[in-house]
Amino acid sequence: MKLTGHADPPGVRALITELQNRADAHTQGTLRILMDESELQPGIVGFSDIADMVHDWRTAPALRSSRIAIVAANPFIRGLNQMFRLLANLERKDSLNAFTKRADAVAWLLTAATVSP
Repeated sequence: MKLTGHADPPGVRALITELQNRADAHTQGTLRILMDESELQPGIVGFSDIADMVHDWRTAPALRSSRIAIVAANPFIRGLNQMFRLLANLERKDSLNAFTKRADAVAWLLTAATVSP
């Protein structure tokens, strides 16, 4: 999945909904998603916006059992992804990660998920 344009709260919230729909439709094994945000530009995203996105994530149970790798060369975009990840305090630490290089993201995505204690 390739994202372009500006990262803004309505777009991210719509993305979470779309990912949830895909995860709901996936019935076998762990859904693995590669998101390419290489061409995504920073938008205005506040702390409360990220809190709303975290709420959307938490109400999407199928997403929490998925594995999502994000390619984001732009340090601001990668930072927004990492901030989301920290604020979400993801139950499975191996469910979402952001990378600068596509090869690293693909390698992480294809590795077997480790079991968290």
